[in-house]
This record gives sequence, structure tokens and C-alpha cells, in this order.
Amino acid sequence: MECISCGARIDESKYKDVHYSRYSQMNYKLYHCDNCDIEFWVPLEFFEDIYKKFYAEETMDIYSAYFEMFVDKENLFSNLYETQKSFLKEFLAILKRDIGGGKVLDVGCGKGEFLAYMRREGFEVFGIDLDGSSLEIGRKLFNLDNLYEMSLDEFVEYAEREGLRFDLITFFEVLEHQVDIKGFVNKVKRILSPRGYIGGSVPNRNRFLGSFTSKLVKSFTLGDFPPHHFIMFSKVSLEKFFENVGIPCKVVYSKFDVFSQQRDILHVIYSFVGKLFGKILPNFNSFYYSSYGKLGFVGSIFRSILIFFFGITSFFLSILVSLFFIWKPKVLIFFSERRV
Repeated sequence: MECISCGARIDESKYKDVHYSRYSQMNYKLYHCDNCDIEFWVPLEFFEDIYKKFYAEETMDIYSAYFEMFVDKENLFSNLYETQKSFLKEFLAILKRDIGGGKVLDVGCGKGEFLAYMRREGFEVFGIDLDGSSLEIGRKLFNLDNLYEMSLDEFVEYAEREGLRFDLITFFEVLEHQVDIKGFVNKVKRILSPRGYIGGSVPNRNRFLGSFTSKLVKSFTLGDFPPHHFIMFSKVSLEKFFENVGIPCKVVYSKFDVFSQQRDILHVIYSFVGKLFGKILPNFNSFYYSSYGKLGFVGSIFRSILIFFFGITSFFLSILVSLFFIWKPKVLIFFSERRV
């Protein structure tokens, strides 16, 4: 078997780990390449229906409602994920200097938080995602027009027909989902402007308690396992991968951010609570996100107590966890060192 990044030979009998997915009902093996340090699960097979179900129904519904309740339409930077904040703090000045006002495409844009901020910074923004419900939230909350429920393959064909080229293409926490990482980057290059940039992020395989926490939460989420995540990058393997595809990238660790960490922890808490109470009280989600008029005084008081409890718990957990992430950061940020 060949390494998916560098092409080195790998002995198929020497796998590191095994995983059975109840979602795809398949067995997977984890391989490590000694030559470039990348790790990947085999078989590399993408299930679009499982992916859409996971994001639209199982994990994101309750969090999407939480997001709509607390989104800040004035301070758009506060809505960004830790990885996006780190990326902009590190590279926004370069982007404004070199491609200010240019076209930005975010692959896997979700609700469009990053695009809303980039638009305010003067860029023309486009986004694609497989999760139509998240895109609808982005249209409603941020008035984003150029959002497309398409795969990268479909959008590349559309962009080429329309003559669209982009000065920056980003993909935050997207590359690890791909079953053909070289093919993915080559498609991105087809719609990149001459001397355009790429940037984004991936989970850090060597983050603090990464393997332990992934196994801990996999009973109620796809987590860091296939058919959700197929590729596991270290800083070295990510640098070598981009060298192999002809786009040398600067790779840095995500910055420490307690409040972004709190948001991620809230995501897990709300997902878990939504599953737990959804089975005990089928109408829990609709109750939790109902308006005051529908809840009445007693219901509103009870909901306020829940919000306070979740907020305090996630805040103190985020401080504790973030201290360890300073030591072993959870995310790797990448940005092409020169315009492609």
C-alpha cells in the first residue's frame, strides 16, 4: 500500500489501531507513514448521507439553536472559532496588503461566520457546505448571498463555467474529512487566482489527550474517527503534505483562547444534553429554545437556570482545558508561504 501523502510503501499488516463504525457498519485500520509522519484510516470511503445526517440531525441542531440565540451581529470577530481567530491574527494583514477586496471562498463554511467577518473587512465572499440547514442560518443571520449547498467537485465545475477565480481559498477543519487529500487540493488549485493564497486548519494529532478524549466521546459523536475524520496530521506531516502537492505552507499552532475553548465545550455539552434529554423528554429541545410567551414564567425561570449552569460549567472547564492546550495545542493553522 502507498502513503496517501508521499507515496512511500506501507506494510498493510502493520496497522496502529482498529475501529468499528456503527454509522457506516465498517471496520477501519489506522496506518502510519514513517517517511512523512501522516496517519490515515483505511478504507478511505466517503458517505455523503452519513455526513449530512451527522451535521443536520445528530450533533448540530441544538447547537445551531444556541448559536442563533447568542450570535453577535456587531462584533463579528467574537463569533469566530478559535482556529479562525488564530488564522486572522496571524495572516489578515498579509491578505489585506496583497489581495484586499479580492474574492474569498470558504470550503465547509457552515453558518458563514468567517465569511461575514471577511466581508466586513472588504472582501467579496463565497461559501460552500453540504449542510443546507447551516447555510440557511448564515443567509438569515448574516445576509450572505453567495452560499452554495454543493460539494467541492460540483462547485469547481460551476466556478469554471462562470469564470470564477478566488484570491483566497480557505478550508477550516475540512482536510481531515477527505478521502483523497491530494485530489482535494488539486481541485482547489483549479479555481485559485494566479498567485492566490490558500489557508485553513486541521486538528493536531498530538494535542493534549487527543486520542483519549476522542475515544471517550465516540459513543455519542463520530468524533475523530471514520467515516468522519480519515486523516490525522502532526505539524511535520502537514508541512510535508503541502510540499508534496507543490504548495509550501507555513504551519503554526492555534493561539490560546479561553472563550473560544468555552464555545467548543458548550458544543459538546449541548450535543450530549440534547441526546440525553431528547430520549427522556422528546420535546426538550423545543422547550429549551421556545420564546418566553410560549414557556410562561416558571418555564422561563427553569430554562434560565439551565443556561446559567451550562455557561458556568463550560467556562471553568474551558479554563482548565485551555491551560493544557497551551502545552499541546489542539489545532494546526496553515497558510501558503508564497502566492500559488
